[in-house]
Amino acid sequence: MVFVMILSVPFALYRRLSFEYVFTVYSIVILFYYLFYSIVDSINRLRIIILLGCIGNGLYLAFSVATGTIIEGRLFFGEMFDANDLSFYALSFLPLNLIYLSGDNSKLIRIACLGFFIVGMFLILLTGSRGGMLAFAAVMALALFTKSHIIKRPLKVIFVSLFVILFSLAPANIERFKTIFSLEDDYNVQDETGRLAIWKAGLRIMLENPLTGVGVLNFGEAIGTDRQMRRAITLQWQAPHNMVVQVGTETGIIGMTLFLLMSINVFRIMARAQKRSISKEVAKIAEMGRLGFLGLFVSGMFLSQAYSIYWAFYVAFSAIINQMLIQEEKATN
Repeated sequence: MVFVMILSVPFALYRRLSFEYVFTVYSIVILFYYLFYSIVDSINRLRIIILLGCIGNGLYLAFSVATGTIIEGRLFFGEMFDANDLSFYALSFLPLNLIYLSGDNSKLIRIACLGFFIVGMFLILLTGSRGGMLAFAAVMALALFTKSHIIKRPLKVIFVSLFVILFSLAPANIERFKTIFSLEDDYNVQDETGRLAIWKAGLRIMLENPLTGVGVLNFGEAIGTDRQMRRAITLQWQAPHNMVVQVGTETGIIGMTLFLLMSINVFRIMARAQKRSISKEVAKIAEMGRLGFLGLFVSGMFLSQAYSIYWAFYVAFSAIINQMLIQEEKATN
């Protein structure tokens, strides 16, 4: 994946932007991946790293809820991320908190992780993110209707009840969520600047540049150029709002294929570990990892988060789980 990102740089519409991002910003993500994979060589270390991630993510969400601003019925916090991005970050770690609710953890950790889980659900409602709500629904459906090592029937009832209570009490933009069922009337679907038009244009541009794409972070430039050529009277530059389309447009068909295969592999490894691992701890962590990545991926289908460090985190996470499965197989043979 990194190779195709580098390959796209000489062919980018704005080469300096692609070069600086790949070799400065994304190099940090690459370093994180290799450090994570190299250092975490035991289940205890993996538990600690995930717990630290849950704490950091949870504190950020708590500050967002406590000090954020409600604008037009949607929660915003700071200037770096919009409401949809906040929902994306909440979903990425939300299920991982459930790993630490069992009695073998300290009372403080159990209370903190339960609190972060509740705050995360509350934040998703406050953001009014429809993509976030669809992703949360997908996570809850998988958690409620499949056999679980962690989420037993009593816990399922508690979580559903908590969500209903939060949904009733949260000052959320309910009317916005209702539009999920009538998207044909939504400007995000019908207009030139709407999601479907952007995605179609992005895929068309990808097919015009199948091997290298238009360069990392050059989606907006490509859309603007395309609209100028078509003399479309619209906003010239616009974000992709879909990480798969973004990767395809910016790195070509090979890049998009690798991105999808790597994402599918995360699901495959987590599901295999959940079912086959002889370690209950590995099985539990893999199960919650699968739920977390599902939330990330579904919400990312409505966001420009193609190069998120959270995606790289889950790729490294699954690689570590896979190594643990290999070690278990060697030990039993």
